[in-house]
Amino acid sequence: MNKLSSSQRSYLRSQAHHLDPVVLIGKNGISDGTIEAVNKALDARELIKVKFREFKDEK
Repeated sequence: MNKLSSSQRSYLRSQAHHLDPVVLIGKNGISDGTIEAVNKALDARELIKVKFREFKDEK
């Protein structure tokens, strides 16, 4: 997987700004089900938004 440049990340972030979160990650963290949901979402669309519900203070 190639790394994105800062300008590429900025562009994708601007494109994703209006999107609603497709995958929510809660207190149980990332599981096999979460990874499967992300893969299915990426198969359906090119860009997805993931929201972390529990780890807001840990950035």
